[in-house]
Order: sequence, then structure tokens, then C-alpha cells
Amino acid sequence: MQAAFLLPLIILFFYTTFVLFYMAKQRTQAIKNKEINITIFNTYQQDFPEHLAIIDRHFKNLLELPPLFYIAALLLLNLEAISIFSILCSWGFCIMRLMHGFVHLRGNNIKHRFITFAIGLLFLKLMWLCVFIALF
Repeated sequence: MQAAFLLPLIILFFYTTFVLFYMAKQRTQAIKNKEINITIFNTYQQDFPEHLAIIDRHFKNLLELPPLFYIAALLLLNLEAISIFSILCSWGFCIMRLMHGFVHLRGNNIKHRFITFAIGLLFLKLMWLCVFIALF
């Protein structure tokens, strides 16, 4: 059961590193194409072209909600409170984050992005509810 529970964390970690490398590749290409000057990275005060701004924002998104997912998962593991329900929530959150990324990086439909975010947030809240229940 632990493997089924932890696999979404591992997938999300590797997805986050993929987005990091994808962002670096796109930035490097933009510098080579003279879309941006390398000095933009001194202070980040200038605006990025839209395609780079979307990737940058998506990467930042992966550093906001997912850490709360990692913490909840590690707490459930430590409390020995892994259940079928928490496994489903773990997978649900992971899948929603991957879908959120697909929407964000491929068309950026705000309505679809919000729906995937909201469903993922619901899975995360349910995981934290499992943590709360495990404490008592």
C-alpha cells in the first residue's frame, strides 16, 4: 500500500523537475533568439514574453500547493494512516496537477485550468482531513 501511496509524490517530483528543465531550455532558446537579454535574470524586473511568463508561472505553481501535498502525505505515512481513501486522494491530486500543467502549458484555458486546480485542491483538503482524523 505504501508504494501505491508514494508513487504520486514521486511522479509529481519528476514532473516538477521536468518543468524546471523545460523552462531553462525555453529561456536559453529565447536568449539565443534575442527575445530577451540575459540581464533580465539579474533582477527579474522586466517582463518576460508571454510564452516564457506562462512557463515561469506554472513552475511557481508547482512550488505552492504541492509542498502541502508532500507534507500531508508524509504525515499520513508517519501516522501509519494510509488507507484506500488516502491513496485515491494522493492519485487524484497528482493527476489534477498533471492535467493543470497540460492545460496551463498547452493553450492556457482559464476555465479548464481553474477546474483542474479546484478538483486538485479538493483532493488535497481531503488528504488533510485524513491527517486530522488520524490524530484523534
